[in-house]
Amino acid sequence: MIIFGSRGLDLKRGQGNFYCPNCQADRLYTLKERKRMGHIYWIPLIPLGSVGKFVECNVCKDSFHEDAQYMETNANIENKLSMAIKTALSAVILADNVTDKSELAMGSAMINEYTNEDISVEELEEDLNNVNLNDLSQTLGEISPHLSEQGKVGLLQKCVLMSIADGELDDSEIEIIKNIAIGLEIPPQYVQGIIQETLEMLTKNQED
Repeated sequence: MIIFGSRGLDLKRGQGNFYCPNCQADRLYTLKERKRMGHIYWIPLIPLGSVGKFVECNVCKDSFHEDAQYMETNANIENKLSMAIKTALSAVILADNVTDKSELAMGSAMINEYTNEDISVEELEEDLNNVNLNDLSQTLGEISPHLSEQGKVGLLQKCVLMSIADGELDDSEIEIIKNIAIGLEIPPQYVQGIIQETLEMLTKNQED
């Protein structure tokens, strides 16, 4: 008696990093394609077509639609956030065309505290020569969908604090702060209130 039939055969088609919804963490994945194979005595011999591709987490072994491979990893989002903070703070420092030591010191401290970078005052001063403010809108737009409303306001408040490191908040700095708010999708009518609240909070902290 001849035993024949069909079964699925999973073939490896690629691998990479993705955010695993099951592990809720960044993981390695394997992209697989399930082929339908005709078999004789359980030996796959005849290809019968493709059933489709899927992504398999290398840790939990759960399977997901192949589009899962394009989900942004936490590491990638953290890098985008670091770049957004650094670019926004740099834009504020450069807004009035005057860069003093107090601005550089605060900028360096903020970048080191809120990003994955460790940058000195001297390194920041050198980096400012290479900042392209035309990238500000795009950089902020890439991180905005990943931030909560509180996170967006927090980033804007950091920019306000950065703007008064030299002792005053001038019109050019206010204009940059408004542009940063636009990039973060903060409604324009809220910007003045956020600026005022930040200044009041700073005054209160200084009094305490």
